[in-house]
Amino acid sequence: MKVLVRFYANLREFMGKKTLELEVEEGTTFEGLLNQIPELRRKLVAEDGRLQDNVSSLINGRNIRFLNGLKTEIKDGDIVAMFSPAAGGLSEGTYTAS
Repeated sequence: MKVLVRFYANLREFMGKKTLELEVEEGTTFEGLLNQIPELRRKLVAEDGRLQDNVSSLINGRNIRFLNGLKTEIKDGDIVAMFSPAAGGLSEGTYTAS
């Protein structure tokens, strides 16, 4: 099965690419997908095995936290999007109180 992984914000910079197409076996979970990308797994999964709180991962637009988390099954043709919050906020002089 083929899965398209899209990287956004800091993860795009970290991975050095916008997308990655992976071949996965039927029954692969999100965790199994991460196991195929070890450098990304180390960045996204905490030492206790949970997904880092500051990471959002979507499968076909649905947040995996509201599905089965790391155990969410991946299907052929799925689009996985991974976001890590970008640094930012208000710059000096961009906010005016009325």
